[in-house]
Amino acid sequence: MENLEEMGKKVKQTTKTLNNMSSQEKNKVLLEVAKAIEEAQSELLEANQKDIKQALKNEMKESLIDRLRLDENRILEMAEGIRKIADLDDPIGETIEGKTLANGLEILKKRVPLGVIAIIYESRPNVTLDAFRVMF
Repeated sequence: MENLEEMGKKVKQTTKTLNNMSSQEKNKVLLEVAKAIEEAQSELLEANQKDIKQALKNEMKESLIDRLRLDENRILEMAEGIRKIADLDDPIGETIEGKTLANGLEILKKRVPLGVIAIIYESRPNVTLDAFRVMF
């Protein structure tokens, strides 16, 4: 298993690709991810059952186990959440404000990608997709 620093380096390497993608390309990726989630439903549920068994073995609190637990509905909600992001306007490159100085120099404040982030969480599989959506 990679450590967080190694994962961050890999993500940073792909940032340029993501930054240069058009809105249509990003939306295509989002829709493909949503479809892949739905298609992998049985594998996700199987892996989640292993996680639940381990959580029970470790005497994890029931509230955390409930957050960890996936079912068909939760998986469909995760995929639908990704689709909703694809339906939104892409804020990247949007000019927030601007002005032209007396010498003709134009100053613009534009929205740019956030960059590399890391999230540590304890028991919610959907958080991975929430973080993924932020990237787009």
